[in-house]
Amino acid sequence: MDKISVLKMIYEKESDHDKTDGSNISLDELIRGDRKLRKLIGDLQSEQLVQYTNSKLSLTNMGKYLAKIL
Repeated sequence: MDKISVLKMIYEKESDHDKTDGSNISLDELIRGDRKLRKLIGDLQSEQLVQYTNSKLSLTNMGKYLAKIL
């Protein structure tokens, strides 16, 4: 998994936050369980593409823009 895939995945989760489906694993659970994914999220935070707000991972405006065009 690369940074672009992570950005797109977060963007899709944010876009579909109204459609809650109990069968999907939450993004936070995935991040906690995967060391490589945590490192990618850390890299994206240092590049100011994602941020934690209210204990939830969200995209910054630049992150949303990149997720849309990629």
